[in-house]
Amino acid sequence: MATARYTLFTCVGIGCLLLGARPAAAQTAPSTAVKVADDPVTLGEIVVTAEHRETSVQSTPIAITALTSEALERANVQTVERLVQLTPSMHYNDVAGEAFLSIRSVGGEPNTTVGGDPSVSFNVDGVYVARPTSVSSILFDVDRIEVLRGPQGTLYGRNATGGAINVITKAPNFTEFGGTADVLFGNYDRQRARASINIPLVTDRVALRVSGVTERHNGYEKNAFYPDGTNDLDDLDVHAFRAQLGIRLTDDVEIMLRTDTTRRGGRGPGTQVQGPYGNPALTAPPPFGYGAPPNPDIPLVTSEDLRSDFNVKETGVNGELHWHGLGGAGLTVIAAHRDQRYSFFQDLDTTGARLTSLLALQQAQQDSVETRLASESSGSLTWQVGAYYFREKGFTDAALNFFVPSGAVLLSAEPRLDIKSRSEALFGQATYALNDRLNLTGGLRYTRDQKDAVQYARTAGFPNLVTPSSSSWSSPTGKVTLDYTLSPDAFLYGTISRGYKAGGYSLDGPAFNPETIWAYEAGLKTRLFDRRLQLNFSAFDYSQKNLQVTQTGIGDSGAPTLITANAAAATTRGVEAEFQAKPVRDLQLRGSVAYLHARYNRYTSLDPVNSAAGLQNLDGRPAVFAPDWTVSFDASYRWGLGRLGSLEPGVSFYWADKQNLRVFATPPGDIQPAYDTVDLRLLYRPPAGSWSIEAFAENAGDTKYKLLSTAGSLTNNIVVAYAPPRTYGIKVAVDF
Repeated sequence: MATARYTLFTCVGIGCLLLGARPAAAQTAPSTAVKVADDPVTLGEIVVTAEHRETSVQSTPIAITALTSEALERANVQTVERLVQLTPSMHYNDVAGEAFLSIRSVGGEPNTTVGGDPSVSFNVDGVYVARPTSVSSILFDVDRIEVLRGPQGTLYGRNATGGAINVITKAPNFTEFGGTADVLFGNYDRQRARASINIPLVTDRVALRVSGVTERHNGYEKNAFYPDGTNDLDDLDVHAFRAQLGIRLTDDVEIMLRTDTTRRGGRGPGTQVQGPYGNPALTAPPPFGYGAPPNPDIPLVTSEDLRSDFNVKETGVNGELHWHGLGGAGLTVIAAHRDQRYSFFQDLDTTGARLTSLLALQQAQQDSVETRLASESSGSLTWQVGAYYFREKGFTDAALNFFVPSGAVLLSAEPRLDIKSRSEALFGQATYALNDRLNLTGGLRYTRDQKDAVQYARTAGFPNLVTPSSSSWSSPTGKVTLDYTLSPDAFLYGTISRGYKAGGYSLDGPAFNPETIWAYEAGLKTRLFDRRLQLNFSAFDYSQKNLQVTQTGIGDSGAPTLITANAAAATTRGVEAEFQAKPVRDLQLRGSVAYLHARYNRYTSLDPVNSAAGLQNLDGRPAVFAPDWTVSFDASYRWGLGRLGSLEPGVSFYWADKQNLRVFATPPGDIQPAYDTVDLRLLYRPPAGSWSIEAFAENAGDTKYKLLSTAGSLTNNIVVAYAPPRTYGIKVAVDF
């Protein structure tokens, strides 16, 4: 609590210093928010719906990174992974094709079964997406993305202990026909085509928007066991489609119907053993060894004898109703259904030895309904109340084969987890204006979760173990926020909030308990120098209990698997600063600096690749995916060429401090040293017309850095995954 008070006073002090430094012109800005995007030397207003109503990002008391469609295109953001370089204190990793996100060190846990949930809530057009495979999909035809940092225990209550990512797609336009299309070609035989079209069917009443993308590229990770490149990993083959029908029944009633589908295939994501094999039997000759070629131990090069195969299919439908003018209130109802089917056959030992194979299967179906009633009339009090219902049914199945050196099957195991999940919540939030500058906000949510599980431990030659289990948890969450408008261009807030994440089940292990977090945060949002500079600060202090941590272990079936358990506690403190600037007419700048101090408390565990060390005391160890410092910077300049059109060069820079990728921090595999990446781009636009051409290079310096590490208990090594290498290409786009 003392630290929370300290951060609050620190931000207040910074605010006073900044206000004292502001020029007189900025102090006399009008008191009402205006959109100033047409001013060539002024930053435009960004309107967000982070609190389920339209507000300026600069007067919303949440730490938000808001990225418009223009900003996303400028930074070539087409996957969630690319958001890391634009969002402070965010980390992304991919485990077997499933995306795991952490914000301010909360999250990132690779529980890849239907029995676990992410810590960062991922929402598309207001629909919570439960399975992390959906997060990996390509982003296309997006209006904006809002990244909310910190626990969102009231309005996004389900498992939003780390924060929430809201993807808002481009909605149908009721009056204008038009569309966009682009094609892209790059190295690794990359090919992409995107298109969207908007069709008003009945002017001002009915409109249809259809969009899609198809993309493929060869694998980034070379598999030396197949020199012809037929089994290179980290490839991509994706096809995605979305259709939206907007219906305006009256001026007060509007309905939106959406459907989407995504197919992903290829060899799938790749991992590789770090260092020489720790198990000497792998390279020893037959009949007592497997005779595998030595481990390459080169970034983005592996040697795996089995050909992997990766397939995901996802479909979704949802309907959204907005009904305004109900006695000074508006009603919103969002109902959705999603289906996911996933299969991944892989060389589990990640070596050239015929040691193990894994066929992972997962299916999940989710249904959700959210209803909100919100005030629409002006006055001192604004409010909203709502109810949420979520249901999910699915299974995760892992068929493992263990081979002897001759290639014959020694043992087969097939653990399986069947899950039925249900979550129900009631919530409400109200803001009262104590005066024309000071607002008090209170929010409360009550959530009840239940998970019914059946675990199957099936091993050939042994009796099958069937373990039914049922667990339920409930918790109140919410927040109290005080915000103060220091001036028309300076906004200060302080928040105390509580978040909750449901418990769950691993594929082959005991149930784990819910995770909770108390968060204390203060923030300052400013616009300076006649709104040419936007500078925002936030400081926070987190206290987590029953932290859910996933490690490699041996399950009830006797096979290695990922098991999630509860660590006692963790504490996190940090400070973030974000800026956007437009110093002169055609120059745009944005960037951030973040400091993070995240540590485990009262946590002991056994390292699968160093069992001789026994139970290790990890108290005080740095949290995973939490570098002390991160820095990002992006700049672009529009250079007019008169009758020849314009050129817009751009550069992006990202730097991350050293970080632990696994809690045991065994060097070198578990530790990613400090690294930096640079992206370059050059955009040409003609003086008239609606087309453009762009050349780009991402990770132009070809920096090799790791995203995650896990314990390879079969090889007695650390297994790691690397980020993409240098990629480059050219894109041609047209608007019509």
